[in-house]
Amino acid sequence: MDGGPCTVGVESTIIDLTVTPPRLLRPGGVPLEELEAVLGEVAVDRAVVAPPEEGIRPRAPGMKYRHYAPRAPVTVFTGAPVRTAGAIRARAKTGDGVLLFEEFVGAFGDCTARSLGSASDGAGNARRVFDALRGFDDTPVKEIFAQCPDERGLGLAVSNRLKKAAGFRVIACGDTPRLIGLTGPTGAGKTTALAALRRLGAAIVDCDALYHEMLATDASLRGDVERAFGDVFDGTVLDRRKLGAAVFADPEALARLNAIVYAHLPGEAMRRAEASGAPVVGIDAINLIESGMGALCDRTVAVLSPAEERIRRIMARDGVDEAYARLRVNAQKDEAFYRENCAFVLWNGGKKETEFSAEAEALFRSALQGDKGGNKK
Repeated sequence: MDGGPCTVGVESTIIDLTVTPPRLLRPGGVPLEELEAVLGEVAVDRAVVAPPEEGIRPRAPGMKYRHYAPRAPVTVFTGAPVRTAGAIRARAKTGDGVLLFEEFVGAFGDCTARSLGSASDGAGNARRVFDALRGFDDTPVKEIFAQCPDERGLGLAVSNRLKKAAGFRVIACGDTPRLIGLTGPTGAGKTTALAALRRLGAAIVDCDALYHEMLATDASLRGDVERAFGDVFDGTVLDRRKLGAAVFADPEALARLNAIVYAHLPGEAMRRAEASGAPVVGIDAINLIESGMGALCDRTVAVLSPAEERIRRIMARDGVDEAYARLRVNAQKDEAFYRENCAFVLWNGGKKETEFSAEAEALFRSALQGDKGGNKK
Protein backbone atom coordinates (compact mmCIF):
# COMPACT_ATOMS: atom_id res chain seq x y z
CA MET A 1 0.00 0.00 0.00
CA ASP A 2 1.30 3.47 -0.90
CA GLY A 3 -0.26 6.41 0.91
CA GLY A 4 1.92 8.96 -0.88
CA PRO A 5 4.45 11.34 0.67
CA CYS A 6 4.32 11.84 4.44
CA THR A 7 2.94 15.10 5.75
CA VAL A 8 5.00 14.91 8.97
CA GLY A 9 7.64 12.27 8.25
CA VAL A 10 8.86 11.34 11.72
CA GLU A 11 6.81 9.17 14.06
CA SER A 12 4.60 10.35 16.89
CA THR A 13 5.84 12.17 19.96
CA ILE A 14 5.85 10.08 23.16
CA ILE A 15 5.81 11.82 26.55
CA ASP A 16 5.62 10.33 30.04
CA LEU A 17 3.11 12.22 32.18
CA THR A 18 3.45 9.91 35.20
CA VAL A 19 6.56 11.75 36.40
CA THR A 20 7.37 15.32 37.41
CA PRO A 21 8.48 17.10 35.36
CA PRO A 22 6.97 15.30 32.36
CA ARG A 23 9.63 13.43 30.37
CA LEU A 24 9.99 13.40 26.56
CA LEU A 25 10.71 9.78 25.63
CA ARG A 26 10.61 10.10 21.85
CA PRO A 27 10.62 13.40 19.93
CA GLY A 28 8.25 13.48 16.98
CA GLY A 29 5.92 15.71 15.06
CA VAL A 30 5.08 17.85 18.12
CA PRO A 31 8.23 19.84 18.95
CA LEU A 32 9.54 20.12 22.51
CA GLU A 33 8.92 23.88 22.48
CA GLU A 34 5.17 23.30 21.87
CA LEU A 35 5.01 20.80 24.73
CA GLU A 36 6.74 23.26 27.06
CA ALA A 37 4.27 25.99 26.10
CA VAL A 38 1.47 23.80 27.55
CA LEU A 39 3.21 21.77 30.27
CA GLY A 40 5.96 24.07 31.47
CA GLU A 41 9.24 22.27 32.16
CA VAL A 42 9.71 19.05 30.15
CA ALA A 43 12.74 16.81 30.73
CA VAL A 44 14.34 15.06 27.77
CA ASP A 45 15.13 11.38 28.34
CA ARG A 46 18.82 10.47 27.99
CA ALA A 47 17.98 7.88 25.31
CA VAL A 48 16.91 10.72 22.99
CA VAL A 49 20.40 12.22 22.78
CA ALA A 50 22.80 9.40 23.71
CA PRO A 51 23.23 5.63 23.38
CA PRO A 52 21.11 3.63 25.83
CA GLU A 53 22.83 2.61 29.02
CA GLU A 54 23.64 -1.08 29.41
CA GLY A 55 20.88 -2.95 31.21
CA ILE A 56 18.39 -0.08 31.10
CA ARG A 57 15.03 -1.06 29.63
CA PRO A 58 13.81 1.34 26.91
CA ARG A 59 10.79 3.36 27.94
CA ALA A 60 9.46 4.02 24.44
CA PRO A 61 9.39 2.15 21.09
CA GLY A 62 12.44 2.50 18.84
CA MET A 63 14.77 3.94 21.46
CA LYS A 64 17.12 1.02 22.15
CA TYR A 65 18.44 -0.48 18.95
CA ARG A 66 19.99 0.87 15.75
CA HIS A 67 16.68 1.75 14.15
CA TYR A 68 16.10 3.56 10.86
CA ALA A 69 19.54 2.57 9.56
CA PRO A 70 20.37 1.90 5.91
CA ARG A 71 22.70 -1.02 5.14
CA ALA A 72 25.83 1.16 4.83
CA PRO A 73 27.26 2.57 8.09
CA VAL A 74 26.31 6.18 8.85
CA THR A 75 28.37 8.93 10.52
CA VAL A 76 26.55 12.09 11.66
CA PHE A 77 28.18 15.54 11.80
CA THR A 78 26.85 18.16 14.21
CA GLY A 79 27.52 21.89 14.27
CA ALA A 80 26.93 24.91 12.04
CA PRO A 81 25.83 23.71 8.57
CA VAL A 82 28.75 25.33 6.74
CA ARG A 83 31.19 23.61 9.15
CA THR A 84 29.57 20.18 8.90
CA ALA A 85 29.45 20.42 5.11
CA GLY A 86 33.16 21.29 4.98
CA ALA A 87 34.04 18.47 7.38
CA ILE A 88 32.09 15.94 5.31
CA ARG A 89 33.68 17.24 2.10
CA ALA A 90 37.11 16.68 3.69
CA ARG A 91 36.29 13.03 4.44
CA ALA A 92 33.96 11.83 1.69
CA LYS A 93 35.57 9.87 -1.13
CA THR A 94 34.34 9.36 -4.67
CA GLY A 95 31.24 7.18 -4.56
CA ASP A 96 30.47 7.64 -0.85
CA GLY A 97 26.94 8.51 0.19
CA VAL A 98 26.26 11.98 1.61
CA LEU A 99 23.04 13.25 3.17
CA LEU A 100 23.08 17.04 3.03
CA PHE A 101 21.08 20.19 3.28
CA GLU A 102 20.08 21.34 -0.19
CA GLU A 103 22.43 24.35 -0.07
CA PHE A 104 25.52 22.09 -0.12
CA VAL A 105 24.59 19.31 -2.56
CA GLY A 106 26.37 21.04 -5.47
CA ALA A 107 29.79 20.61 -3.84
CA PHE A 108 29.54 16.80 -3.88
CA GLY A 109 29.41 15.92 -7.56
CA ASP A 110 31.65 12.88 -7.06
CA CYS A 111 29.44 11.37 -4.35
CA THR A 112 25.97 9.84 -4.19
CA ALA A 113 24.20 12.84 -2.68
CA ARG A 114 20.69 12.97 -1.25
CA SER A 115 19.01 16.11 0.05
CA LEU A 116 17.39 16.74 3.43
CA GLY A 117 15.90 19.97 2.08
CA SER A 118 16.97 23.43 3.14
CA ALA A 119 18.89 23.91 6.37
CA SER A 120 16.19 26.39 7.43
CA ASP A 121 13.25 24.03 6.75
CA GLY A 122 12.87 21.74 9.77
CA ALA A 123 9.50 20.43 8.58
CA GLY A 124 11.00 19.57 5.20
CA ASN A 125 13.93 17.80 6.88
CA ALA A 126 11.46 15.70 8.91
CA ARG A 127 9.48 14.73 5.81
CA ARG A 128 12.59 13.67 3.91
CA VAL A 129 14.83 11.98 6.47
CA PHE A 130 13.55 8.39 6.23
CA ASP A 131 13.18 8.42 2.45
CA ALA A 132 16.69 9.85 2.12
CA LEU A 133 18.24 7.24 4.44
CA ARG A 134 16.45 4.31 2.86
CA GLY A 135 17.21 5.58 -0.63
CA PHE A 136 20.88 4.71 -0.12
CA ASP A 137 19.93 1.02 -0.04
CA ASP A 138 19.28 1.26 -3.79
CA THR A 139 22.87 2.43 -4.38
CA PRO A 140 26.28 0.73 -4.06
CA VAL A 141 27.59 3.15 -1.41
CA LYS A 142 29.77 1.61 1.31
CA GLU A 143 29.68 4.55 3.76
CA ILE A 144 27.31 7.45 4.42
CA PHE A 145 28.08 10.87 5.94
CA ALA A 146 25.13 12.98 7.13
CA GLN A 147 24.64 16.59 8.16
CA CYS A 148 22.56 16.96 11.31
CA PRO A 149 20.17 19.85 12.00
CA ASP A 150 20.32 21.65 15.31
CA GLU A 151 17.86 20.52 17.96
CA ARG A 152 15.39 23.37 17.79
CA GLY A 153 11.81 22.57 16.78
CA LEU A 154 11.51 19.47 14.60
CA GLY A 155 15.31 19.38 14.41
CA LEU A 156 15.36 17.40 17.68
CA ALA A 157 13.33 14.57 16.11
CA VAL A 158 15.41 14.55 12.91
CA SER A 159 18.64 14.66 14.90
CA ASN A 160 17.48 11.74 17.03
CA ARG A 161 16.58 9.60 13.98
CA LEU A 162 19.90 10.32 12.27
CA LYS A 163 21.93 9.54 15.40
CA LYS A 164 19.97 6.32 15.89
CA ALA A 165 20.68 5.36 12.28
CA ALA A 166 24.37 5.99 12.97
CA GLY A 167 24.40 4.05 16.22
CA PHE A 168 25.31 7.42 17.80
CA ARG A 169 28.54 7.64 15.78
CA VAL A 170 28.75 11.46 15.87
CA ILE A 171 31.48 13.97 14.95
CA ALA A 172 31.16 17.47 16.43
CA CYS A 173 32.50 20.15 14.09
CA GLY A 174 33.01 23.12 16.39
CA ASP A 175 36.79 23.18 15.85
CA THR A 176 36.87 23.04 12.05
CA PRO A 177 38.51 26.12 10.44
CA ARG A 178 36.62 29.17 9.28
CA LEU A 179 36.72 29.24 5.51
CA ILE A 180 37.05 32.47 3.52
CA GLY A 181 36.35 31.86 -0.16
CA LEU A 182 38.21 34.19 -2.51
CA THR A 183 37.22 34.37 -6.16
CA GLY A 184 37.12 36.66 -9.17
CA PRO A 185 38.37 36.63 -12.75
CA THR A 186 42.00 36.09 -13.76
CA GLY A 187 44.22 39.14 -13.36
CA ALA A 188 41.98 40.98 -10.89
CA GLY A 189 44.50 40.97 -8.04
CA LYS A 190 43.68 37.93 -5.92
CA THR A 191 47.39 37.34 -5.17
CA THR A 192 47.66 40.70 -3.40
CA ALA A 193 44.41 40.06 -1.53
CA LEU A 194 45.62 36.62 -0.44
CA ALA A 195 48.83 38.14 0.94
CA ALA A 196 46.66 40.40 3.12
CA LEU A 197 44.69 37.39 4.36
CA ARG A 198 47.94 35.58 5.21
CA ARG A 199 49.01 38.55 7.33
CA LEU A 200 45.97 37.86 9.48
CA GLY A 201 47.23 34.33 10.16
CA ALA A 202 45.22 32.42 7.55
CA ALA A 203 46.44 29.38 5.65
CA ILE A 204 45.71 29.39 1.91
CA VAL A 205 44.51 26.63 -0.40
CA ASP A 206 45.31 27.72 -3.98
CA CYS A 207 42.87 25.70 -6.09
CA ASP A 208 44.63 26.46 -9.39
CA ALA A 209 47.93 25.16 -8.00
CA LEU A 210 46.10 22.22 -6.43
CA TYR A 211 44.45 21.41 -9.77
CA HIS A 212 47.82 21.20 -11.55
CA GLU A 213 49.32 19.21 -8.69
CA MET A 214 46.44 16.74 -8.93
CA LEU A 215 46.86 16.47 -12.71
CA ALA A 216 50.41 15.25 -12.06
CA THR A 217 49.57 12.94 -9.14
CA ASP A 218 45.93 11.86 -9.54
CA ALA A 219 45.65 9.33 -12.37
CA SER A 220 41.84 9.38 -12.16
CA LEU A 221 41.62 13.14 -12.82
CA ARG A 222 44.25 12.99 -15.55
CA GLY A 223 42.46 10.09 -17.23
CA ASP A 224 39.13 11.95 -17.22
CA VAL A 225 40.78 14.99 -18.86
CA GLU A 226 42.53 12.85 -21.50
CA ARG A 227 39.34 10.99 -22.37
CA ALA A 228 37.50 14.29 -22.83
CA PHE A 229 40.18 16.31 -24.67
CA GLY A 230 42.74 13.90 -26.09
CA ASP A 231 46.52 14.41 -26.01
CA VAL A 232 46.92 17.53 -23.86
CA PHE A 233 49.74 16.19 -21.64
CA ASP A 234 53.49 15.96 -22.03
CA GLY A 235 53.98 12.99 -19.75
CA THR A 236 52.19 14.08 -16.58
CA VAL A 237 52.57 17.83 -17.32
CA LEU A 238 49.53 19.59 -18.74
CA ASP A 239 50.04 21.64 -21.91
CA ARG A 240 47.98 24.58 -20.69
CA ARG A 241 47.93 26.37 -24.04
CA LYS A 242 46.77 23.27 -25.91
CA LEU A 243 43.95 22.66 -23.44
CA GLY A 244 43.16 26.38 -23.31
CA ALA A 245 42.82 26.54 -27.09
CA ALA A 246 40.35 23.65 -26.91
CA VAL A 247 38.11 25.08 -24.18
CA PHE A 248 38.30 28.87 -23.92
CA ALA A 249 36.55 29.50 -27.27
CA ASP A 250 34.04 26.65 -26.86
CA PRO A 251 31.52 27.03 -24.00
CA GLU A 252 30.44 23.39 -24.20
CA ALA A 253 34.05 22.16 -23.97
CA LEU A 254 34.71 24.50 -21.04
CA ALA A 255 31.62 23.16 -19.27
CA ARG A 256 32.88 19.58 -19.76
CA LEU A 257 36.28 20.47 -18.29
CA ASN A 258 34.69 22.25 -15.34
CA ALA A 259 32.42 19.28 -14.60
CA ILE A 260 35.48 17.02 -14.45
CA VAL A 261 37.35 19.38 -12.14
CA TYR A 262 34.33 19.90 -9.86
CA ALA A 263 34.05 16.13 -9.37
CA HIS A 264 37.65 15.85 -8.17
CA LEU A 265 38.93 19.09 -6.64
CA PRO A 266 36.53 20.28 -3.88
CA GLY A 267 37.07 17.22 -1.71
CA GLU A 268 40.85 17.55 -1.81
CA ALA A 269 40.63 21.32 -1.18
CA MET A 270 38.56 20.72 1.97
CA ARG A 271 40.96 18.01 3.13
CA ARG A 272 43.88 20.44 2.73
CA ALA A 273 41.95 23.12 4.64
CA GLU A 274 41.22 20.80 7.54
CA ALA A 275 44.75 19.37 7.59
CA SER A 276 46.29 22.87 7.77
CA GLY A 277 45.43 23.18 11.46
CA ALA A 278 44.88 26.92 10.96
CA PRO A 279 41.82 28.57 12.54
CA VAL A 280 41.15 30.44 9.28
CA VAL A 281 41.75 29.10 5.75
CA GLY A 282 41.41 31.05 2.51
CA ILE A 283 40.09 29.03 -0.45
CA ASP A 284 41.37 30.68 -3.65
CA ALA A 285 39.29 29.54 -6.63
CA ILE A 286 38.17 31.27 -9.81
CA ASN A 287 35.20 28.87 -9.98
CA LEU A 288 34.44 29.02 -6.27
CA ILE A 289 30.71 29.59 -6.81
CA GLU A 290 30.15 27.30 -9.81
CA SER A 291 31.98 24.37 -8.17
CA GLY A 292 29.78 24.51 -5.06
CA MET A 293 32.74 25.35 -2.80
CA GLY A 294 31.32 28.80 -2.12
CA ALA A 295 28.50 27.14 -0.15
CA LEU A 296 31.14 25.53 2.09
CA CYS A 297 32.70 28.88 3.03
CA ASP A 298 31.74 31.05 5.99
CA ARG A 299 32.34 34.16 3.85
CA THR A 300 32.88 34.71 0.12
CA VAL A 301 34.91 37.61 -1.29
CA ALA A 302 35.17 38.60 -4.96
CA VAL A 303 38.18 40.55 -6.28
CA LEU A 304 37.21 42.57 -9.36
CA SER A 305 39.05 44.84 -11.76
CA PRO A 306 38.41 46.46 -15.19
CA ALA A 307 38.83 44.02 -18.10
CA GLU A 308 41.56 46.04 -19.83
CA GLU A 309 43.67 46.16 -16.67
CA ARG A 310 43.26 42.40 -16.27
CA ILE A 311 44.41 41.78 -19.86
CA ARG A 312 47.56 43.82 -19.28
CA ARG A 313 48.31 41.97 -16.04
CA ILE A 314 47.81 38.54 -17.66
CA MET A 315 50.12 39.44 -20.55
CA ALA A 316 52.86 40.65 -18.18
CA ARG A 317 52.46 37.83 -15.66
CA ASP A 318 52.09 34.84 -18.00
CA GLY A 319 54.09 36.04 -21.01
CA VAL A 320 51.18 35.54 -23.45
CA ASP A 321 50.05 37.72 -26.34
CA GLU A 322 47.03 40.00 -26.20
CA ALA A 323 44.81 37.68 -28.29
CA TYR A 324 45.28 34.77 -25.87
CA ALA A 325 44.82 37.02 -22.83
CA ARG A 326 41.53 38.32 -24.25
CA LEU A 327 40.43 34.73 -24.94
CA ARG A 328 40.90 33.89 -21.27
CA VAL A 329 39.16 37.04 -20.05
CA ASN A 330 36.17 36.58 -22.37
CA ALA A 331 35.71 32.96 -21.23
CA GLN A 332 35.14 33.98 -17.60
CA LYS A 333 32.10 35.23 -15.72
CA ASP A 334 31.29 38.91 -15.83
CA GLU A 335 31.39 41.36 -12.93
CA ALA A 336 27.64 41.11 -12.27
CA PHE A 337 27.92 37.38 -11.54
CA TYR A 338 30.45 37.92 -8.75
CA ARG A 339 28.58 40.87 -7.26
CA GLU A 340 25.39 38.81 -7.12
CA ASN A 341 26.94 35.68 -5.62
CA CYS A 342 29.56 36.95 -3.15
CA ALA A 343 29.00 38.54 0.25
CA PHE A 344 31.92 40.98 -0.15
CA VAL A 345 33.52 42.69 -3.15
CA LEU A 346 37.04 44.17 -3.38
CA TRP A 347 37.45 46.58 -6.30
CA ASN A 348 41.00 46.80 -7.67
CA GLY A 349 40.86 49.46 -10.35
CA GLY A 350 43.48 52.19 -10.73
CA LYS A 351 44.85 51.74 -7.20
CA LYS A 352 48.41 51.39 -5.99
CA GLU A 353 49.16 47.89 -4.75
CA THR A 354 49.80 49.16 -1.20
CA GLU A 355 46.42 50.92 -1.13
CA PHE A 356 44.56 47.87 -2.44
CA SER A 357 46.41 45.60 0.02
CA ALA A 358 45.38 47.78 2.97
CA GLU A 359 41.74 47.77 1.80
CA ALA A 360 41.84 43.98 1.45
CA GLU A 361 43.20 43.53 4.98
CA ALA A 362 40.53 45.81 6.44
CA LEU A 363 37.77 43.94 4.61
CA PHE A 364 39.05 40.53 5.75
CA ARG A 365 39.16 41.74 9.35
CA SER A 366 35.53 42.82 9.02
CA ALA A 367 34.51 39.57 7.33
CA LEU A 368 36.13 37.48 10.05
CA GLN A 369 34.21 39.46 12.66
CA GLY A 370 30.98 38.66 10.82
CA ASP A 371 30.17 42.30 10.06
CA LYS A 372 28.63 42.28 6.57
CA GLY A 373 26.87 45.59 6.70
CA GLY A 374 28.32 48.42 4.63
CA ASN A 375 31.38 46.50 3.50
CA LYS A 376 30.62 45.85 -0.16
CA LYS A 377 33.01 47.79 -2.39
